Amino acid sequence: MAKKYKVAVPLAAAAVLALFFLLIWSIGNTGTDTEKETKKNVSEQNGKSPYRVCIETGHGIDASGKWDTGCTWQGDEEAKLMIPITQAMTDYLRDQGVYVYTDAYSGNDRNLDVTLDYLDTHDVDAFVNVHCDYEGSDAGTMPLYCTEEQKELARYLNEGVHEAVEISDRGLQKRTDLETLCNAKVHCVSCLFETGSISSDHEVLTKESRAYGEGLAKGLLNYLRERGNDEQKQHTEDSGE
Repeated sequence: MAKKYKVAVPLAAAAVLALFFLLIWSIGNTGTDTEKETKKNVSEQNGKSPYRVCIETGHGIDASGKWDTGCTWQGDEEAKLMIPITQAMTDYLRDQGVYVYTDAYSGNDRNLDVTLDYLDTHDVDAFVNVHCDYEGSDAGTMPLYCTEEQKELARYLNEGVHEAVEISDRGLQKRTDLETLCNAKVHCVSCLFETGSISSDHEVLTKESRAYGEGLAKGLLNYLRERGNDEQKQHTEDSGE
């Protein structure tokens, strides 16, 4: 009997030890997979949205590494003034599960060249570059576009803003000389959004920056969802379903 106990006890201990290490491995492996999935695509992880967008705060660090203020007025700089707006836009989009590439939370440190390189090598659904206009310019929003597709995005963004805050509307303007709109590295729909005059619209740009940014975000989401519906409808028609 004593011999049987001597054999049984080590075997039982080995079995318990094996189960313990199996449990530790299982927990560690599950966590690793989840972490990899989260890094891969936040929107796939939470299941809310399949969209990937790029939001750039105008000006900031330029290609030479120097600080570009953009336009200024009474001590305020465009490059800093736009940050709370792009942060609010980013927050809202991320809350909806959208994957956002942005310099809104890194001090506006990615110049346009860096962003263009990113857009050239990544699959992105839309690119929005957020600015404000110079002192003495007319008050109001002025979304800029080049193509008809960009014009549609500009329209949705503008509608989102005007549903969120009280501000004048200068209308959509076509431009053919801007890198944001015309550079060959931009393979997605894009818009340069002039949020208003740094002087005439200063109050709404500063005191209502969160509502303003959320308005832009809602406009962008509405555009992406409507485009998705149109693409699905076209696919159904093409397939004869």
